[in-house]
Amino acid sequence: MGENGRLDTPQWFKELCVWAISSQSIEKMPETMRKFTDSLGITTALHWYNWHQIPFDNDYPHYFPAKEGFREAVAEIQKNGDCYVMPYINGRLWDTRDKGVDDFQFTSLALQATTKKENGKPYVEKYGSKEPDGSEVELAVMCPSTDVWKKKLEENISLLTNDCGVAGVYVDQVGAAKPVLCFDKSHGHPLAGGYWWNSEYWKMFEGIREKMPRETVLTTECNAETFVNVYDGFLTWHFQYQNQVPAFAAVYGGSLQMFGRSFQIESRHTLANRMKMAQQLVFGEQIGWIDPRIVDDPRQFPFFRKIVNTRYQFRDYFYKGEMIRPPKLLDNISEISADWQWQGEQIITMGAVLSGAWRKTDEKDNTVSAVYFFVNVSDKPITSQVSVQFDEIGLKTTANPFEKPVIFEPGIPMAIELFSLK
Repeated sequence: MGENGRLDTPQWFKELCVWAISSQSIEKMPETMRKFTDSLGITTALHWYNWHQIPFDNDYPHYFPAKEGFREAVAEIQKNGDCYVMPYINGRLWDTRDKGVDDFQFTSLALQATTKKENGKPYVEKYGSKEPDGSEVELAVMCPSTDVWKKKLEENISLLTNDCGVAGVYVDQVGAAKPVLCFDKSHGHPLAGGYWWNSEYWKMFEGIREKMPRETVLTTECNAETFVNVYDGFLTWHFQYQNQVPAFAAVYGGSLQMFGRSFQIESRHTLANRMKMAQQLVFGEQIGWIDPRIVDDPRQFPFFRKIVNTRYQFRDYFYKGEMIRPPKLLDNISEISADWQWQGEQIITMGAVLSGAWRKTDEKDNTVSAVYFFVNVSDKPITSQVSVQFDEIGLKTTANPFEKPVIFEPGIPMAIELFSLK
């Protein structure tokens, strides 16, 4: 870590504030992302799914050749330096019938490198995808200690970053899935569980990162602290539960970037989306992981843009600074509820005003500063007295903006920044 946060993460990624997710066609994606970026007026990023010819969750890990025109589309999207592309790949699985219904390289190459049960059979997972004959796709879990799997992941990531010119690669499941108890003696690791699972992934991705272009990034699914050292960001799309607190951000904020919630952009989800966007801001996450066509929704886009631009205005707090205790609203605040649609119906209830706070120190100027965020996600103004403990964060101020009750206007993020000498 340095004065600008983590040293091995590119500056563009640390300053990034917003994500789109899309599986649009090669032909449409450049235009879609240009509209998204221009409408927000700041740098954006695209998490691109289904850029490959093979179906999703099928024929892994044979992502190449990509769809025709993919390389050219990436270049078009990134040409102005205000939009970055990060495609999807899976980091764990090899299809047991990896060319349609045929066994292409699974038995001849991959089988030796799969994780094995005590009976010698490979661990296999299913995710509901279908083969051309209608049968379920069966995906074997690969062992991270094997050269076969290390070389294959390195090959795919190298083709994407070096040949296709993408700015980053999302490696699915590595941070989300639990370790598998591998009993294959030929792999050379201790049998069953142990430290080796994570350490082999560390070796793998440390080697991959050394060969990636300097300004590219790696991310994975979910916030597994065991992989903070090898990834630049975590997809926190699973932060979807009642009574969430930003404990992970309080510990690791600034060490890596967290991004993404699961959004449905139909207008009936407007309130749920506002709640998620507001929580992303006060938790310090990069906003979105949202369909870029939200720019065409007059009900949702204005609020989304305000949240994104508020984060952009104070972006350096999220990679230079640290999360501090959020302001406390002392008056009774009305509650709101909405269905967040996580694994079915998921009713989330929270106070209508969300708050958060971050602090940073400037050693050169010998100053400390803090920013306090408030977002009223209801449709009515709310007034409350606010309690902030300046002394516990080393902030010395003679002018307290919270001496009087604060009015929180609906749909307008509020940020109050304070400075003092150390």
